[in-house]
Amino acid sequence: MTVYVALLRAIGPISHATMRPAALRDKAEEAGFTDPVNYLATGNLIFSSSKSVAAMKQEITGLVEGFGLKTSEVFIATKSQIKSIVEADPFPEASKDHPASVGVCFFHKAMDWPDTLLDPRSPEKVAAVGAAVVIDYGKGITTSKLNVEKLTGARMTQRNWNTVLGIWQRMKDR
Repeated sequence: MTVYVALLRAIGPISHATMRPAALRDKAEEAGFTDPVNYLATGNLIFSSSKSVAAMKQEITGLVEGFGLKTSEVFIATKSQIKSIVEADPFPEASKDHPASVGVCFFHKAMDWPDTLLDPRSPEKVAAVGAAVVIDYGKGITTSKLNVEKLTGARMTQRNWNTVLGIWQRMKDR
């Protein structure tokens, strides 16, 4: 069995009233996912499974929709993908100095990353690691004008470096 994390897009404090972390975890276990655990919030579900990625996305989407949430999208990353991102740590000074302003963008698949993303004409530093893009936003994500989805033409979900490290800590010994 492989260890995965499902990263749900568009899940936040408002949706927690509708879908509590424990409720999603329990539904995932009922659906046959092994040892599901939430990390930080409902949007990060770590589990083991022998199902295909397509089947897991479909099932987890169904679980989320069962709570009445129709806007979420499910991104799946394996333990080895998370390990690769953490080990690559393309901006080690930033990940230590301001980890909450280092974003990891997860996509459904690796792609030919456009030069306009990897070498933006903006203050951000960007590096591709497999099917993810790591961005050092400097001292502020909220002031960034970098539009990753527009530049790639693909949907994604983002977690900060602290969250990715926390997910890795919970995955690595499983």
